[in-house]
Amino acid sequence: MDEVAQVLKASPEGATVWLAVRGRSMAPLLRSGDKLKIYRCSQRSLEKGDIAILLRQDGTLVAHLVTCPEPLQTSTYWGEADVLPAEALGRAVAVRRGRTLWRIGSITRSGIWAGHRWLQNPKIHQAVDALRTGLMAPQTAWLRARMLRPTVRTLRADEVSPLVTFLGDRGRTPAVSTLIKWCSEGAVAGAFDKASRLCAVAVWDAGKVAFIESRVWVRGLEIEAQLVAELETQAARREPVPDEH
Repeated sequence: MDEVAQVLKASPEGATVWLAVRGRSMAPLLRSGDKLKIYRCSQRSLEKGDIAILLRQDGTLVAHLVTCPEPLQTSTYWGEADVLPAEALGRAVAVRRGRTLWRIGSITRSGIWAGHRWLQNPKIHQAVDALRTGLMAPQTAWLRARMLRPTVRTLRADEVSPLVTFLGDRGRTPAVSTLIKWCSEGAVAGAFDKASRLCAVAVWDAGKVAFIESRVWVRGLEIEAQLVAELETQAARREPVPDEH
């Protein structure tokens, strides 16, 4: 059980705790980097449409949608059902995104539930798949390259915050201390669009590329090859110079 889970579990009912969102299971409702204000409560207080904070048997915390309060059933926002049992520790009562704060009351909860139900429509899934396919089509590569003008460089240790958000949106949640270490070593290469937004990341670990993650619209622009080349260059610079004596 991580430290945040321990604090929340030890808190009395009625206490509030702020938690950071990592991951994309509640997208598009929640984004990695959002902050949730959690109201400590028992399972009996949960209602359909609540964002419940659940402690899984492996000790991890998840914030998922309550689809049925009794017996408790939860899912991702897109409808992937959770495999319970899990202990309910509370519910989200507010979300902070940057400077914006919105509270979750009965009206908001109804809207969250309506959005979830709308996403269950097969036509919505088909439309999202069609849009993704269109964005990734080779025919659009020249236009995307011209609009984005991506540049590749290594990330600094002080750029961990956008890196955490970017990777969390793609289901990767390495420890922040690990990300700082990688950035300090020049082991993280990123591609930035003309607005300085991170659109692709590659990580070098244990002498090889550990993983590459990218936004849909930069795929097919040879960004991955540029990221790998940057990491290989940085790795070569870190190699010790042989002693000629």
